[in-house]
Amino acid sequence: MLRLPSDKMHFKYARVIAPSLVGVMIVSMFATVASGFGGMSGSSGMGMGDSGGNNMGNNGHMWNWTENNMWQDEMGYMHSGGDDQDMREHMEEMMGEGMRYALFSELQYADGVANGTFVHFLLNETTGTVTNYSLKTRSDVVKIFDSIEVMNFNPSSLKVQGAVMLLRNESVQIIVHDNPTGMYHVVANDTQTTVSFKVAEGINVNQIALLSDDHGDHSREAVIISAGSVQGVIASDEGPLSVETGSAGTYVNVTFFEDHVMFRAKPVFAHGNMNNEQAMLQAIIQNRMACELSLMVRNGNAMYDIMEYQHQFRMRVMEAERNRVVIEVSSPDHEGKVILMNMDMQTMETKKGQMTVKLDGADVRWTANPLDVLYATGSNSSDALYTVLNGGETSQLLIYVPSFSVHVLNVQSVMPGMEIFGIAGIAAGLAAVAVVCAAAAVIFVRRK
Repeated sequence: MLRLPSDKMHFKYARVIAPSLVGVMIVSMFATVASGFGGMSGSSGMGMGDSGGNNMGNNGHMWNWTENNMWQDEMGYMHSGGDDQDMREHMEEMMGEGMRYALFSELQYADGVANGTFVHFLLNETTGTVTNYSLKTRSDVVKIFDSIEVMNFNPSSLKVQGAVMLLRNESVQIIVHDNPTGMYHVVANDTQTTVSFKVAEGINVNQIALLSDDHGDHSREAVIISAGSVQGVIASDEGPLSVETGSAGTYVNVTFFEDHVMFRAKPVFAHGNMNNEQAMLQAIIQNRMACELSLMVRNGNAMYDIMEYQHQFRMRVMEAERNRVVIEVSSPDHEGKVILMNMDMQTMETKKGQMTVKLDGADVRWTANPLDVLYATGSNSSDALYTVLNGGETSQLLIYVPSFSVHVLNVQSVMPGMEIFGIAGIAAGLAAVAVVCAAAAVIFVRRK
């Protein structure tokens, strides 16, 4: 037991002991704050499908109805805790925030009418044929296709959840995203499938054929669709595209087997510089960009929309919290590819924070020029690159992954001064307190 000898010595000892007590209090504060920023593991599935690996922390829940249902793309929600009512309330709140930041929005559907924030169309549930497929811009609704027909398609299931509609049978899936790209996606397994896009009047059509270049890019045919400020692409990995124009209108047809075809527009509500958006669309056309993720984190919960632009490319969100996300990307095609991440500043503070991107634990080099990333080459891990494009309240990360099998990307933003709350900071704090306590003990012994 520590005893203060006399009133005369009381003030001297107090001057030594007080800093030690303050140090202990500071260390306690470090530990408390650090626990609030650290990732947590271990959780159980919830909702319409277990995400099989996503985690948000202790007692967290994963909701990813698409993973066990969809062959490509994903719409997922990660719930940090609470009952079903809490989950529904948080989902509704985040859908509203997604619309506010032009990341994604809830697709409303009833009686054959799909009306979203970014897309609008009519659906024949018996045949899966879509008519009047339109994109909503800031000032107008632009009809892109009079119809989109998947030949001999008899859907057995229709689901609408969050920003995604899934229409499917045992061999073909139609996936529609209510996001600024207006993505319409058809995926087929071992069945030969033909899709016919009837282009609306006033829409320009330009067919291009891309040859393999020195970078090793696959050949890919594509059709550019444009009208005023709206521009998009119809593309497939292997399936040949044809454009037929006659008295009945202009049709873009594609037949494929174990492949996909997609329509993806340049975002009608652009996140940033339109030149950058144009360059990214070009990267998709040239088969350089393989995937796009839109992510939002609020109050320990995460919601995301994934679009995969190559048939065998896959992305999974493994962990997500404020200023930190871990994703897994994989492909049997070993060529390097670019991935795009869209986030708001409340999810990832890219302006004030210090960004770090790691590929399989190794630091990825930063560049200021997005074209360096979009046209990056090389197959060594040291060739990995990333850049950050800030635009108002949102940001975009472009990451070049040099070669493929299965990789883990860890993206993190550390706010200035917050490094002290890391493991190293806590260890340094403990060491400092130990020194202070030792000095106090020595002084006390000597004066005694």
